[in-house]
Amino acid sequence: MFSGYMDNMKSQLRNWGIEIDTLKSQAEKVGSGARTEIMKQIESLRSMEKDLGSKLQDMMKAAGPAWEDLARGVDKAMRDLRHSSEKPSSSSSRSSSKSK
Repeated sequence: MFSGYMDNMKSQLRNWGIEIDTLKSQAEKVGSGARTEIMKQIESLRSMEKDLGSKLQDMMKAAGPAWEDLARGVDKAMRDLRHSSEKPSSSSSRSSSKSK
């Protein structure tokens, strides 16, 4: 169970990194005002991504039932990252539709 959970979380973390990179590429194509705001959000997402990576590292070191407590923290961090990553995407969609 632990190994499968960890593999899944690592995969999700890699996918979030790719999505953040994609968002950064999209931010470079919008107006400077929107770009500044999106880049601030990307910085926040990168910080959350780093925090999640640290939690995963802690989980890998945990033994026995302690990993389940850490798993709850990782799950929350993943939900927070997912929720936060939706905000810049919707903002950039509105910004790019305004510029058309």
